[in-house]
Amino acid sequence: MTHFNSELEKLAQLETEIKSSQIQIVLHNAVQSAFGNIFVGLVFALFYTHYTNQSVNIWLYTWLAAMIGVSVTRWLHSEHLQSKFSDLKSEHDVDIETQTAFQTQHKAHQYLIDSSSKHYLLILLTAGLWGFASVAFFSEHPIGQTVLMVSIAGIAAGSLSSLSSIKELLFTFIALILIPLEFQLFFSHGEQSLAFAIMLLLFMAFIIKTGLQQHQLIIETLTTNFENNQLITELTIAKNVAEEAVTVKSNFLATISHELRTPLNAILGFTNILKQKETDPQKLYFHEVVDESGHHLLSIINDILDLSRIENHQIQTQQQTCDIAEVIKSVLDKHRKQYEQKSIEVLVHKNTSIPSNLELDVAHWKQILNNLLSNALKFSHQNTKVRIELEYIPSTQMLVTRVVDQGIGISNDQQKKIFDAFTQADSSSTRQYGGLGLGLTICHHLTRLLGGHFSLESQIGQGSTFTFDVQANATSDAPEPEKKPLPNSKISGHVLIVEDNLTNQLLMKSLIGKLGLTFDIANDGIEAVEYFENNHYDAILMDENMPRLSGTGATEQIRQIEAQKFLKRTPVIAVTANASDLDRERFFKADMDDFIAKPINIPKLGESLRGFLTPSEELTKSKS
Repeated sequence: MTHFNSELEKLAQLETEIKSSQIQIVLHNAVQSAFGNIFVGLVFALFYTHYTNQSVNIWLYTWLAAMIGVSVTRWLHSEHLQSKFSDLKSEHDVDIETQTAFQTQHKAHQYLIDSSSKHYLLILLTAGLWGFASVAFFSEHPIGQTVLMVSIAGIAAGSLSSLSSIKELLFTFIALILIPLEFQLFFSHGEQSLAFAIMLLLFMAFIIKTGLQQHQLIIETLTTNFENNQLITELTIAKNVAEEAVTVKSNFLATISHELRTPLNAILGFTNILKQKETDPQKLYFHEVVDESGHHLLSIINDILDLSRIENHQIQTQQQTCDIAEVIKSVLDKHRKQYEQKSIEVLVHKNTSIPSNLELDVAHWKQILNNLLSNALKFSHQNTKVRIELEYIPSTQMLVTRVVDQGIGISNDQQKKIFDAFTQADSSSTRQYGGLGLGLTICHHLTRLLGGHFSLESQIGQGSTFTFDVQANATSDAPEPEKKPLPNSKISGHVLIVEDNLTNQLLMKSLIGKLGLTFDIANDGIEAVEYFENNHYDAILMDENMPRLSGTGATEQIRQIEAQKFLKRTPVIAVTANASDLDRERFFKADMDDFIAKPINIPKLGESLRGFLTPSEELTKSKS
């Protein structure tokens, strides 16, 4: 029933809009029609006066004045209707996100339909004046008849373009101006009048036929335009709904990520602290299990957020120069424990064509390789081999990477869906090996983002080969050396910890205390600003999502105080569960100096503080 009502509503809207468009065509041509009538009327009056030898004809001048008055009134009325329609249309342009397309602008169209009758009367009054001229100013003089017939035929022909959108109006107009002349010619004496009568009858038939054709063409065009506009509106609505759904999902995932990272920060942080103090092997093993499980959960959160950012086109690329050998070494170091536990030999084969230094998006290339190597190790049996093959193609400036394993393999049917989100080769893989099935989806999308292609070759029981290529430019520039403060270098200073979560406050106290620093704690952004105004700090560790005032808001106020009081810049380090690239960029735009995502990487926290607090280090922003 709802679908039926919707179709009726569409048909009603179609009828209303087509009627309105028909009237708009008439109104749009009102200026040409009005001035055309005035011009032809003046020419007719001039010739009529000349050939009838009447210098003064009160009826002619009265008729001419009436024609001019009606034509000007018709023009002014059309301008009024069009102006009012435009005002109503803009006033009732309802946002298609909150109203259906079939209700939009209905009032404006209906107004035009309801107000058109007065304009129709003006048009028919014009036709009546020409019909009156056929009777009142008919002449037996051949030239007089010719002038009258040409004038009225010209007006009739002109009405085709201006009135054919409304056939009833056109035919009434034609009848009013041609039939009186037809009767005058037919009942007049002389062969010329009879010939003119026949010609006018044929002309009338031609006008009617052509008018019908034009009317049909206009209706078909208006219907097509309406259906196209309706389709565009429906697609726009669907697009907006889809975009809103994606935004809602993205915001939901960002909130979930923040709420999961916050307790994970405490779990992993305190586990790390306890590991350092534990001497009992069994308890140390338990701590390792908790730590590994926490990091596994963190990797799942990161994968979900990465997929969300990919779907929202929020992934940003950044080219930088690197030594591929060093990047490969860091990837192998990350997975060393994984392949050593299964006694898997990881081999690296580099083509001799690979330049020493390449310029590419290192972070995302490394992310793809980490995912593929992790999968290869996860799905490979013990005492097997995994190969990483690298090849550079100078002609296309593409770096080709292959990860070859001797694992369980993937069937042809399963390969067709392996790149779909939340999909693994089969459900038993999820139960046996774990994971959400997002890794390959992310790799596939990231490879396309980097201008490359991603492919798979595999056979059941024979292993798999994953190949991807990315844009990489050979360069003579050397990679920028990383400035890493010595892990055990001594630092001193007084820092402000801005954190609203009590558990994370406890963790931060422990971490900052172990670094030998003194500290104060602010519970939100407003307290942070108050503490800053009344104390001196060598650095500020700033959370973002806090009640009353956010971390970015507090940072902005702190920078204003520094500028007003000519204070030395205090390093502000964002320590937050808002961990996306866009968040990172937002924090630096708020004039923060560094960024550490929760769960806190303890060595990274130490390095960041040493970079700002060690006297021998240059005080610089670490925005790279």
